Amino acid sequence: MMNLKNTYFGFTNNKKPMQVAKIKNTLDKLWRFDGEVMSMKEYVFIKLQEGSKPNFEENYSYYSRRLDDYTKPKTLYKIQHDDNTYTEVTKTAYNYALHLINNDLLNEEKAQLFIDNEKVEKEQKERLEQERAQKEREETEAKRQKEEQEHKERRERKQREWHLIGEKILDKFEVNPITSILDNHWEKIKSIYVDEEKESFYNAMHEKFTIMLGNQDYCIHYLQMYVENENDTDQNKREYTIEGYPTMKLEKDILFKVFDNVSMDDKNITITAKVKAVFEDREYKGSNNTSSNNVQKFYWLKNDNGQHNFVESHGKKLNIEGIKAYLKYNEDNTYSIVEEQTGLNIATNKATQREAKDVASKAVSMNKEKLETLIQNAIKRYGLSPLYKEQETV
Repeated sequence: MMNLKNTYFGFTNNKKPMQVAKIKNTLDKLWRFDGEVMSMKEYVFIKLQEGSKPNFEENYSYYSRRLDDYTKPKTLYKIQHDDNTYTEVTKTAYNYALHLINNDLLNEEKAQLFIDNEKVEKEQKERLEQERAQKEREETEAKRQKEEQEHKERRERKQREWHLIGEKILDKFEVNPITSILDNHWEKIKSIYVDEEKESFYNAMHEKFTIMLGNQDYCIHYLQMYVENENDTDQNKREYTIEGYPTMKLEKDILFKVFDNVSMDDKNITITAKVKAVFEDREYKGSNNTSSNNVQKFYWLKNDNGQHNFVESHGKKLNIEGIKAYLKYNEDNTYSIVEEQTGLNIATNKATQREAKDVASKAVSMNKEKLETLIQNAIKRYGLSPLYKEQETV
């Protein structure tokens, strides 16, 4: 017997995928015929070769004991045998039988030739499909590589532009802010990056942060993020330290050193305007109402080898338990609370604004009388802050 497993003799050609699946399921279904198990398509092929014919009978009905009545009339499809017996089949199997007869496929020589040709066509189709799929993969990969290369080139061009802009911004400083920040943290940095040589590390950081400072959108976004984090009342807010987040700590310190016009009390719109002013090489005018961010001029008392001098600074004006004071941002990226009349520190070199305020508030509430005595003694010894003299002149 011929192997009919992988052929339908073209019966499924030009059919829709769902129709093809339904036809194959019907013809491939196994049945027991005359004690032998075979598929419907095999049975039809064999019986037609033996002389049986496809036939049908309309309005066929028979008496059913279960219903105790005749069944509903239907069209009966069958393979009619020479002895007038028949085997009931599906409409699909009946049409398949007609297809075999009409295309003279009951002749084994023709049937085998059809199968062989179909196999060659299938193999050729699979080969062409593989070639098409391979070509599509290659084209997709070539397109991806091209887009990746174009993106890389655009990125490199942009980074060169940012680098030039960053260099122009850094040229405005007498001491390079990146070097200054790295110097401040080098002892801790080298304990983390033990295998890093200072020169190579500095060079890499200079390249990285110079590009960063030339990217206006980046500077605005991260300054806004750091300010928002600083003002977050959540006790679980992120604390940026060299030990915990070395790169972000350096980035934060450099940003606030370069964009020193940005205050921790600024809103996003103000931060954006201040950063744009730096990029456009102009002074930020802002609002004439300084109470919007409460940043004002004050003087702090500097002890330089026993010599005490008042140094001008700017910061947010505060009221600490009835004591007038200012929030001072230090060169080492810490915060201090400075008493207004004397310029003395109430809280010194704290990592965050909140910590500085908390320490100062606790110090005043627990030692207010002692602090007031210290203030009076300092005034007698060093005099009042120049701020008061300026106010008297005005």
